[in-house]
Amino acid sequence: MPDASVFRAKPSAVRNLFGRDKVVIGVIHLMALPGSPAYDGEAMDALIDHAVREARAYAAGGVHGLIVENHGDIPFAKPDRLGPETDATRLPVLIGNGVTEANAGQLLEVADGLIVASALKEEGVWWTPVSEAKVASLLRSVRPALHD
Repeated sequence: MPDASVFRAKPSAVRNLFGRDKVVIGVIHLMALPGSPAYDGEAMDALIDHAVREARAYAAGGVHGLIVENHGDIPFAKPDRLGPETDATRLPVLIGNGVTEANAGQLLEVADGLIVASALKEEGVWWTPVSEAKVASLLRSVRPALHD
């Protein structure tokens, strides 16, 4: 690894965005959108209302940020296992796969933040509503690791 004193220190992108060094980000899973094969004709107002309800539940639970994903379109193939990643660019390292209340604190020991989705949904599946209680519980469990 290169000597850190040779390189100019880079500001933390996480700190610049969120005003803190560690974060938890909730994922809003959009329902299938018009034009995708899974779209069933649901009105746009209903699709928007769903996303807004999810955002409000995450906010009420205390997450630091949100990411919106077109999950209902199922535009991906989820790998069974991800290989180790190397942080060579000093970009923020955010873990967004397999995060649970049980492992979130440990993951924050090595990552700059967490992106949490199904673990915070009712029944633990992406198409169910966000559980405010699960969001709040996860945030309480990681509070020591957030370095507030």
